[in-house]
Amino acid sequence: MFVKPSKAGTIALWFAVSTVVFFVPDAMSRWILPKDALLALAVVIGSLSVARGRLPRWFVILVAAAGGLLFIAVLASANPAAQLWGSWPRYEGLVALPVYLGAVWLGARLLGPRADPGGLRTLHRAVIVAAALMGFVSLLEAVGLGPIPSDLARPGAFAGNATDQGIVGALCVAMLMLPMIRAWAGGAARASLSTRLPLAGGVAGGLTAVIVSASRAAVLAIVVVAIVVGVSEIIRLAQSGTRRGVLRFLGVATGAIVLVGGAALAVPLTRSRLLGASPLSASSLEDRFFMWSESLKLLALHPLTGVGPGGFVDAIVGQHDQNWYARVGSDTTLDSPHNWLLQAALDGGVLYLAVIVAICGGIVVAAVRRWRSLCAAGNLSGADFVAGALAAVTAYAVALLTHFTAPATAIFAALLCGALISADATTGVRSWLPVVANRVSWRRARSVLLALWLSWLVLVTSAELPLQSGIVATRTGNVAAARASFELAQSLRPWDASVTSIAAQSFTAAAAAGVPGALPEAVNWGELALVSLPSNISAAKALAAARQIGGDLHGAEATLRSLAKLAPFDASVARQLGDVLAMQGDSLGAEREYARVAGLPDASAP
Repeated sequence: MFVKPSKAGTIALWFAVSTVVFFVPDAMSRWILPKDALLALAVVIGSLSVARGRLPRWFVILVAAAGGLLFIAVLASANPAAQLWGSWPRYEGLVALPVYLGAVWLGARLLGPRADPGGLRTLHRAVIVAAALMGFVSLLEAVGLGPIPSDLARPGAFAGNATDQGIVGALCVAMLMLPMIRAWAGGAARASLSTRLPLAGGVAGGLTAVIVSASRAAVLAIVVVAIVVGVSEIIRLAQSGTRRGVLRFLGVATGAIVLVGGAALAVPLTRSRLLGASPLSASSLEDRFFMWSESLKLLALHPLTGVGPGGFVDAIVGQHDQNWYARVGSDTTLDSPHNWLLQAALDGGVLYLAVIVAICGGIVVAAVRRWRSLCAAGNLSGADFVAGALAAVTAYAVALLTHFTAPATAIFAALLCGALISADATTGVRSWLPVVANRVSWRRARSVLLALWLSWLVLVTSAELPLQSGIVATRTGNVAAARASFELAQSLRPWDASVTSIAAQSFTAAAAAGVPGALPEAVNWGELALVSLPSNISAAKALAAARQIGGDLHGAEATLRSLAKLAPFDASVARQLGDVLAMQGDSLGAEREYARVAGLPDASAP
């Protein structure tokens, strides 16, 4: 055992919360897989700690049912071998979903009914550090500094996306708000300055991340946090019979809301997006309705099984109409419906969505029951923790009605969900005699299995390094190095068809730039990509372009005609097909395609 059980829980909590501010420089998906690997490490360490709770049976049964439905959806999907693992960049299949489930298990184990005050203090300290770091970096970005490189107009530093970082900021505020109120409250029990200032700093950091993000989803999340925390506190005060306390709390809450609202309106970008003065704010909202409309059409075609995890990015292309290309263009790839309800339904079908909604309902019921029992027992710190965690996960669910899932937000929310549903660790399977008699053997076996899972996930994550090296090498014209890097990435993730697609696109761009030796690689990797991902429009476009550059006009035409069936309103496909037909001397066919281009809008066209 490499860490003492008394320390394992503390270390695991720090690692789990640190996923929200953890990133790896110069790796392609530095905000995705590295966070998953860090959480897996936290799970391994947390498994060595003393169990403070466990997952309840109802949750295990529902998760098993959801897993079975999702597996059926994979078998019925267009590419079962590829979609079983999920798709690049979030890999929400066998790669990421066990990570989220591991976060739930870790939260239940470390923050369950038998959690001591030290565990809650550890969580609060970790959240304070994360919130302060996010707030500080958000301020630097707001004044034009870029401490963490990003090509986004609204970067999110640690999360990679401003909305993700704003949502995490709201979750941090939810966890720290009530402890901060208790620490600053008057009376003989007032906490020391060394306790009050960090809590205030954490809340300020979380609010800064929300405000500077200029994300309406994040602002909505902080509003939900305020409502849930406020209602829980008013109910608690009313039950205790302190009417004056209710009035005092309402007065303080009103002042805080005015102050935070004023701060949000004082930031020009945030003000313009909240008030709808920014053209981008109006267009992004309209884009959401386009996404949801097309997603619903896709769901209507596959109501029972959806399109499988990771299948949305390819399946949605067939639903893009002329309005989509007029607003977004042909260069944008949509890999999520930006609504967690639609995402769940499209991943596994309406029955899978029903199970997920049932799990969410169970979380709320369990949280409310635990909060009531803690209030009745006079455990104020425990009740505050449950109220804050419930506010956080509720805010997360509301924010994801217009956003997509990502490790930076999902891991933290999953950890809190586990804490809310946790049951007594001394009951359930643990009470069975055969398990008790072989508890040591079970712990060893579990530790070995978790260590193997961690090792595999680290290996999966490490493939990002040669993948990024291959992309860089194609840009610098080093074809041999690029080929070696992509082959290494493929060997580390042999099941990942996205590697071949990325390699094909990179080599095609190099071939178009006239890099010697890039063309054969572009064709080879493009053909490999289409074998695994026959409906992937990015891989098909790369292969068609490579064949056209190499003079294989018949091959390019065949690929482009297949593309035209997948994306009939994509003007770039029609334009390229017209060029290929013209090069073959088919003037009538070329004119027909050019005429089709003239009638197709394309926001990406120069």
